[in-house]
Amino acid sequence: MAKKFIQLDGNRVMLIHNMPFDPTQGLGKTEAELMQMGVLLEEIPEPENRPGKTALPYYTPEKGFYWEYQ
Repeated sequence: MAKKFIQLDGNRVMLIHNMPFDPTQGLGKTEAELMQMGVLLEEIPEPENRPGKTALPYYTPEKGFYWEYQ
C-alpha cells in the first residue's frame, strides 16, 4: 500500500496527500524531506458519518491519526 503524507499544525492535520510520491501528482520530495515537513502513514481511517457533526483530522504519535467530531 502506498504511503500517505500529512502535514500538521500542532496536533491538527492541515494537509492530507494520498499520493506524495506520484511522479505527476506528488509533492516532488524525498521520503526524508517529507519526514521533516510532516508524517508518512500507511493508511488514514475514513471518518464516521455523524449527522450534524463535522469531522476534523488530528494526529499525535501516541494516538496516531484520529477524527474529532464537532
